[in-house]
Amino acid sequence: MKPMIKLSRLLPVVPWHIVAKVGLAAEREWEPAVLRLVSDEGYTTATRLAEHLLSGRKPVAERLLRACAGLGLLIERPGYRYELTESGRSSVQTGEILIPESGTWTLWFSPDRLLASPVLALEPYQEPTTFDDQQRSKRNEAPRKFVRLSDEIRAIEGQTLSVLHGKYPRVRFDELKPQAEFGVVGDTRLTMAVEMTQDRTAAAVHGKLGKQEINLHLAEPGLHHEEAWSALLTSADILDRWDVEREVLRVSFDETTIAERANFRRDVAVKRPSIGAWGAFDSTVIQGVPLAPRTSADAAAWARWRLVQAVQDTATSDRFTTWAQKAVEPFGTPAPITPTRAELAAQLRGDARPDPIYWRLQAAEDWNL
Repeated sequence: MKPMIKLSRLLPVVPWHIVAKVGLAAEREWEPAVLRLVSDEGYTTATRLAEHLLSGRKPVAERLLRACAGLGLLIERPGYRYELTESGRSSVQTGEILIPESGTWTLWFSPDRLLASPVLALEPYQEPTTFDDQQRSKRNEAPRKFVRLSDEIRAIEGQTLSVLHGKYPRVRFDELKPQAEFGVVGDTRLTMAVEMTQDRTAAAVHGKLGKQEINLHLAEPGLHHEEAWSALLTSADILDRWDVEREVLRVSFDETTIAERANFRRDVAVKRPSIGAWGAFDSTVIQGVPLAPRTSADAAAWARWRLVQAVQDTATSDRFTTWAQKAVEPFGTPAPITPTRAELAAQLRGDARPDPIYWRLQAAEDWNL
C-alpha cells in the first residue's frame, strides 16, 4: 500500500480596501417562503402568491415579488410571471437571503487553485479621517496609493462566493468600484497543507491573517493520490523503478542503508514537486516508501545480509535452518538462495581478523552441532 503524501505551500494573499456593494446574509421571514413556492411550481404571479401564502392579499404579494426582484432573486417575465434567478436558486438551496450593502471593505484575496473560493476573508473597513491622513504626512509615511483592481479580482463581480474565514460565510459581489487601495500585509502568512491517502484527501489552511490566528479545514479538493504519487516519483526521478503491480520501489542492494535493509522502507525526498493543474508545492519527504530488490542478485545479497544479522548465537544446525528461512521470507517466490553454514563461515573468514559472527558459525561447524 502506498504511504501517505503530505504537501504544503504558502498561499499568495493580498489584502485590498475596496468600495463595493456586497450581498450579505440576513434573517428574512417572507422572501424564503416566496422563493420556495416559485421553486416548487416553476414560476408564480401576484395572484397565485396571494392565494397560496397571503390569504388573497394581492397588493402585498405584488410588493413581495418586486422586493425579491430588487434583490436579484426573481426576474419578471411577460405575463407578470416571476421566475428564479441563479441567486434565487442558490438562496433556495442555502436558505440564505443576501441583502446588498454598500460600503468600504477589506478583501483578503488568494487565487490558489486548491481553494474553493479566492475570498479568504471580508470585513468592513473604516476609512481614515482627514486628521489621520495629516498625521500620516507628518510621520513622513508614504501617501495612500489607489490602483486599478486586477482583472482577477474584478472577475468576482456578480458572483456568490463562500468566504473561508469571518462572520460572512457567503457573499455576493454585486458591484466593485474599479479603484482600490492596497492593504497592509503585516504578519500575514498562511500555509495550505494537504494530506492524501489512497482513500481520501484532507486540506487545511493555518497561520496568521493579519493579527488573526487561522486554522481552517477545507472541503476535500479534487486532488487524487494516484496523480500526486506519479508526479512525486517523476520529480524524484524514480518513476521507472516503481513496481505498479506490487507497489514497491525497486532498488539495488548496494544503494540501501542498514536501516532500509532491516525494515524495507525508505524516506524519499522530493524537491519542489509540481502536480498537474494544481501547480508547485514545497519540497517534501514521502515517508516509508516500501522497497524490494531490483534483481535476483540484489535479492540474494539482501537475504545473505539478513542471515548474517541473525547470527547472534552459536549457529547450530536447527538455528541456522530457522535463520535462513526467516532471511528469505520477505522476498516471496522464488526465494533467493542463501549460503550454507560452511559457505557463510568461509566467506566471513577472509584475510582480516574474524569477528564473533564467524566464530559462532565455525564453532558449530567444527563441533558438528
